[in-house]
Amino acid sequence: MNRRDAIVLGGGPAGAAVATLAARAGLRVLLLERERFPRDKVCGEFVSAEGCAVLRRIGALPRLLRAGAGWIETFRMTDPHGREIRTVLPDLGAGDGRALGVSRAVLDAVLLDLARDAGTEVIEQAVASRLDFVDGRVAAVRWRLAGERGAEHVARTAVVVAADGRKSLLVRTFHPGLGDPIRAAHHTWYGLAAHLPGRAARLEGAVELHLFDGGYLGLSHVEGDRVNLALVVTRRALRACGGSPDRLLSERLSENPAVAEVLAGRSPSEGWRSVGPLRFGLRLPTAHGALAVGDAAGTVDP
Repeated sequence: MNRRDAIVLGGGPAGAAVATLAARAGLRVLLLERERFPRDKVCGEFVSAEGCAVLRRIGALPRLLRAGAGWIETFRMTDPHGREIRTVLPDLGAGDGRALGVSRAVLDAVLLDLARDAGTEVIEQAVASRLDFVDGRVAAVRWRLAGERGAEHVARTAVVVAADGRKSLLVRTFHPGLGDPIRAAHHTWYGLAAHLPGRAARLEGAVELHLFDGGYLGLSHVEGDRVNLALVVTRRALRACGGSPDRLLSERLSENPAVAEVLAGRSPSEGWRSVGPLRFGLRLPTAHGALAVGDAAGTVDP
């Protein structure tokens, strides 16, 4: 049974950042990530000025810029009729006011490598299955490699950081009702995302939100001259379009001239990814000596 000063569940932005800082502080850190990076994920792929301040603090910003991430300085929002608001992004005292457009494949891979460089022991495709307790506090994590049929591994620790997303083991263990809904109703939200090639210049360094009956479309540029299309939509609106996000774009958003200008009749270069049903709000920041961060702690509807 191995012992670490801290175990981080999940290698996304929150988990990798915490692991990096903890390892640099001299702690022995084990990070367990159930996927193998790089991997795409449903996301707005927009890092706010506050987020950029964290990236700057941990030294990730230069690596991301070298990987093709680009600055975003303005915001645009339109209603279904094309009426719009444009403004510069506010300086909230966390940086210079600029945001960043970067795909999750690049962001996650860069941050996980940063955690490794800081001395974190990273194990990918490691599935945490159970938490052990001593005197009511989390004291160990049991895990297996994906597809492994042998005995489970046990790692003891003084601190567990749950950064394992919307379906966090910590949340499911203590308060399963705080996780994403199991069943969907008409008003339930879903998230969908895909990349559109060769259109980044149309955004002119802006992040955009376009409202429609049943949700909104977010647009941001990412590396490789691509635009990330991120839809947040109700089940009712999606079903009205036959469950097809392409039909949703053409039937509910194509009449908006701002959207039509970016899409210009083109389709995403790859299949749509989806997540849901979704629940927004606070989840479980702490429980029984464990700390939740990122989506495991809560999510905010943009």
